[in-house]
Amino acid sequence: IFAANKNGWINAFDVTRPEQPELLGSLDVNARYGLADTHDIDTLGNYVLVVCPRKFGAYPFGQLGVIQVRDPDTGSLLPSEQWTLAGKLEIFELIGANRIQVRGHYAFTAGSWSPDARIHGNENKPSLTCILDLHNPTRPTLLATVPFDDRRGPNGLTLEGNMVFVAGGETVEAIDISIPDKPVKLGTQKLPPENIKPDPNRRGDNAHDLVYRDGFLYVSCQSDNSFMILKVEDPNILKLALGRRI
Repeated sequence: IFAANKNGWINAFDVTRPEQPELLGSLDVNARYGLADTHDIDTLGNYVLVVCPRKFGAYPFGQLGVIQVRDPDTGSLLPSEQWTLAGKLEIFELIGANRIQVRGHYAFTAGSWSPDARIHGNENKPSLTCILDLHNPTRPTLLATVPFDDRRGPNGLTLEGNMVFVAGGETVEAIDISIPDKPVKLGTQKLPPENIKPDPNRRGDNAHDLVYRDGFLYVSCQSDNSFMILKVEDPNILKLALGRRI
């Protein structure tokens, strides 16, 4: 498995024996490639993809890095000193990018905005869920975006069937991705006000990671230290979550 540690390092572990995981390699991709605050990682063939929120808005862009970690001929893991930057994307739309999941030739990212993100002339702009085209992994491109209905932006993202579910602030959203370049938001759910008791230092930055299973969304909430279960009743969302993946 691959991991990103938020401080610019990525790691590869052998978990063949779960009781004795082995570190196979590490690389400081901040020092080597300028990928500063690597928050999440996923795989695509011979590559790993990392996202960097760039302090959630302190910079006027976020980052996606594509790093080759496997030998293209054998598929074997390369020594970490041979992990090379194959592609990089630095754009406004990736501000706050702290979650990434890859499906086929597409990547889906969630971008959480801190108050600092509002200092670059973005006071009235929304945070975003992004879809990236990876048909050429060395030249990733932005394919589509979906505005998020909460000023803090999504901290959590999960894929199920042809649905993306994202969570952030006090909001959970459901997005139809069956046509990747034309995503459609199908639902927005605000967290119940009576359950919102955030830490005053993190007010509003609550809903975090989430997973979908059998018609239910399980959401962790980081500010009020709660765990929430949402039942999905929309028949279109339920059908798409069971659908054939893109």
